[in-house]
Amino acid sequence: PLMDPFKMEANKEILRDFLSELLLKDDVHHSLNVLVKSGILFYMIPELKLLVNLEQPVKYHNHDAFFHTVEAVKYSEKDLVLRLAMLLHDIGKAIDHEIEGSHVEIGLDIAKKYSEPEVVIDAIGSHHGDYEAKSVIAVLVAVADALSASRPGARNDSLENYLKRLEQLEQVANE
Repeated sequence: PLMDPFKMEANKEILRDFLSELLLKDDVHHSLNVLVKSGILFYMIPELKLLVNLEQPVKYHNHDAFFHTVEAVKYSEKDLVLRLAMLLHDIGKAIDHEIEGSHVEIGLDIAKKYSEPEVVIDAIGSHHGDYEAKSVIAVLVAVADALSASRPGARNDSLENYLKRLEQLEQVANE
């Protein structure tokens, strides 16, 4: 049963535990879909709603920012910190045109506002190489983000460009 939205404020810890439980499910994409349809996910993390229908440059993505986020979570290992970092990695994208700073810097501020663990903050900060990764989770988020954007159909480009991206991914993996 869904919680009464008027009582949610008093139950943020319960909601956080609920989100954590859902992020560890095998069918995490389905779980996130349930949270979206119920409104709970956007109640908990309002910035995520701004990613829905947020178009991204076709050069890099063929879907909106929220779809990319869910796909990145879906293809992540079943690890709570990793999946939470994937869920939040692009959280600053929807407002990076409204305030000063890159989506990474804005995402860092948002993660700090929610008192996310340092490893999640590290992953957000380093997923595009803006900051040096300090944890294995941060490296995994960067690789998962790159893989999500590199899968067939994720972008509208030529076979030649797709092969170049695969070579770049191989280089990242080797590093």
